[in-house]
Amino acid sequence: MLNFDNFLSDLSSLELSGTVFGNSGLGNIPEDQMPKVIASVNSGLRLLYTKLLLKESFLIVAPLPLTTIYPLHSRYAISNTASNVPMDERFIEDTSEVPFIDDLIKVTNVWSTDGVKYPLNDLGQPGGMFTPSPNVFQLPQPMEDIKFSLSYQAAHPRVTLDTISLEIPQLVEDPLRLYVAHKLLSGMGTADATAKSQEHLAMFNMILKEYENADAFGLSAHTTLHKFNLRGFC
Repeated sequence: MLNFDNFLSDLSSLELSGTVFGNSGLGNIPEDQMPKVIASVNSGLRLLYTKLLLKESFLIVAPLPLTTIYPLHSRYAISNTASNVPMDERFIEDTSEVPFIDDLIKVTNVWSTDGVKYPLNDLGQPGGMFTPSPNVFQLPQPMEDIKFSLSYQAAHPRVTLDTISLEIPQLVEDPLRLYVAHKLLSGMGTADATAKSQEHLAMFNMILKEYENADAFGLSAHTTLHKFNLRGFC
């Protein structure tokens, strides 16, 4: 976790120092600039959470009779009291304490709830599962007698003015600041701001490439842990 006020203070003092967004490096963001800064933070978090596996979540799909296509949307979650989908047409088994909140970026693995792992998006494997689009889960045939546990790459909660902390590891703090500064400076319209914006973007891309090459946020540990969870060891 990273304190959001501390993040904004560092952003003001470093990448945005000397700009209208950084309040001349005084360690705070002017109130009238916060909407643009918040929008850029959300943009950066979406990109980082898509490129790196920063958060993994799980959901249970209980297949319906004669159905192979399952849109992974909260309107099909049994805990969603605002949904107008009839209960007998819902298939995401969540709870009010841990609801499915439409934070899915992509499905990463599929198990039956008794711990059997299924191939995913592999046409060469018989009996495998598919995601024809990121938020759609497809069975090879109707399988209503088996429930499935899907692990998925999850998005960061949307940041607002009321946000207290960011759910990011320390390794991601610098690239997030760089990307936010890039987005803000790119809209200023001056040659100096544009050049600085591109400099920040180049540094952002370089850091992310290093992380990707080193598999700094890989899947292997998450896959192993989830298997133990399904079998009741954790």
